[in-house]
Amino acid sequence: ARWPAQYVGATADPDIGTLATTVETAGKKGPAHLRLNDFCLREFLMGGPFYLELDPEKLDPEREALLIKYVHLFKEIRPWAASGKVLHLMAPKQSPDWNGWAALGNYNPEQDRAIVVVWHYQGPQTEMTIPMKALNPRQDYEVRFEGSGQRYTASGEEIMRAGFGLSLKTYATTLSADSTEIIWVNPLGK
Repeated sequence: ARWPAQYVGATADPDIGTLATTVETAGKKGPAHLRLNDFCLREFLMGGPFYLELDPEKLDPEREALLIKYVHLFKEIRPWAASGKVLHLMAPKQSPDWNGWAALGNYNPEQDRAIVVVWHYQGPQTEMTIPMKALNPRQDYEVRFEGSGQRYTASGEEIMRAGFGLSLKTYATTLSADSTEIIWVNPLGK
């Protein structure tokens, strides 16, 4: 077996979180593997337990590699994000005039670092400024965009004033990683 028994059962190693897997997808239409993509897995990064409704033993190599990538990313984030402050930056479907974008972050004041995950669910607006809050205004940070590879440095004050400018495709039409982004905000000199 490629996957340790704890991943195939009801719960997994507590260092990873809860990885619930089932062969059946009761009540759901379509195969579960269609939801195993960057867009959906990034939702798990910010939402607590890591649940899947599929059998990891039956994944094709590409999806298995993607799942492994996000299990490792979840393990990297969890130790500092668990004691961080959740940042509701852009709520999905908050009002009838919702623009199709959502952003959720986590800021750990002890480590003075943050992660922001952005999703473009729907709508024609492909460019958006994502607000940011909670940073130390006097601290300088490195901002790194996981998808585009873009990096820059700015003070907490500058980041909170300007936000993060993004251009993302719409998930409803692309079903790809081009419709989501992970933004890392790490302090310089610490």
